[in-house]
Amino acid sequence: MTHEDFKSMKKQLKLTNALIAYEIGLTSDSVKNQTAPAKELPAWAKSMILIWQRLKNPELYERQQNTNIAMKHTLELYRAPSDNGYIFGEIYYNCTKICDTLELESDFYLSEGKYQIFSTHDFIVPENIAIGIINSEIPISKFCGTNTEIFKKIKIRKGNNYISLGNKANSAELTNCDLTYLEFMQRLLYQLKAGFPIYLNIKNMDSF
Repeated sequence: MTHEDFKSMKKQLKLTNALIAYEIGLTSDSVKNQTAPAKELPAWAKSMILIWQRLKNPELYERQQNTNIAMKHTLELYRAPSDNGYIFGEIYYNCTKICDTLELESDFYLSEGKYQIFSTHDFIVPENIAIGIINSEIPISKFCGTNTEIFKKIKIRKGNNYISLGNKANSAELTNCDLTYLEFMQRLLYQLKAGFPIYLNIKNMDSF
């Protein structure tokens, strides 16, 4: 929202500084001073512009809002292959690292690209909630905590395309997996329950 927007709004709505001052309880000189080009527009002026723009072009405003929501609610997964057949990664949300990830390098692991995140929507029984990943409205994978099974006292990673969450250790395993998953789930469920779309943007790297 710029000073040019403010001037255009005044012109289209036939507003003067005196009329604005009367409506919001200021003086004409005060309105002129607060909206001077050398100063940042005050909050009341930005609010006027916002309403004017929305009423002027509601469809464009809705598209812009949807774009802003998509940008704001996007997780970034940066990942790189290791020497032992695993893919380690890091998830960021609003430029802040949330946790480390681990995937099994195989023919069916998720390719680089943008996906949408969903929940199983059973909010009454917490243990039935899962955070999944959609591609073209089809569930294709999910996030998880521990993703191994014990065979003769040896941990074996399950053959799926799930993304394990946790903290990276000096091995092919993550630590604090289940706790990290619960924290991750709680972080996203509020927004999912409120109907906000959340996306996952996967980016492959050669190394960290």
